[in-house]
Amino acid sequence: MVRAMKSKYYIILLSLLVSSCFTSRKLTQLTDDTEIPGVDSLCLNMEPYQSLYMNKIKARVIMDGEIYDAKVSLYYLPDSVIFISAANTGFEIVRVAITADSTVFINRIDKLVYIYRESKLGYRPPVEFENLEYLLNKKLACEEIRSINGTAQREIIDFSVQDITRKITYDLNTLKINKFEFFHTKTNEYIVGEITSSDSLSVFSNYIFENVEIMAAGGEITYNKEIFVDLSFNKNKYTILEY
Repeated sequence: MVRAMKSKYYIILLSLLVSSCFTSRKLTQLTDDTEIPGVDSLCLNMEPYQSLYMNKIKARVIMDGEIYDAKVSLYYLPDSVIFISAANTGFEIVRVAITADSTVFINRIDKLVYIYRESKLGYRPPVEFENLEYLLNKKLACEEIRSINGTAQREIIDFSVQDITRKITYDLNTLKINKFEFFHTKTNEYIVGEITSSDSLSVFSNYIFENVEIMAAGGEITYNKEIFVDLSFNKNKYTILEY
């Protein structure tokens, strides 16, 4: 149960994070006449931000033949927290906050609160908080990507560790993400995603659940917006499970 709930969370979270990348791409779409400034110039001219807020994201998850639709908002404070709220027909169904050492998952439907302490899980998931930050924070990508000469169009940042492949591929013309792959070599469990030529996102996974497919689209981005990360709930009505 614990592993399954955490797996669902990571799969959905990945779809939301990467959706920000192709959403912003639509705002900076290159034309045939656009002069490509190069990765060094892109990184140099990139404006820093204190926070990132996305709302009006449409997410669809197909799992075990069932289809789940939701409207999602996401709030990100670099080096601090990723906060997500998902609603269906105007009612919040999930609220999540993830940091480097813990995750709080509030299930509004079943009145359950899951609190995960990373140090107590006893296993390493295919993706971790520091990897997720690279899907949102291009400043981090700039620190990894060095000046590249010649005709290279893509760069891969590799976070692989023993038994786990973790790679994110960037388009060097725009610093947008082309695809990502997280693959456990011992269990053959994977989470992979790709942004297509039509700027749509597809995510596929067999991690815990077979034949999971995710699609994410839309979304509006606001920088430096202050939002209170509220994880409050009625302790008399919710069951709290800590791991």
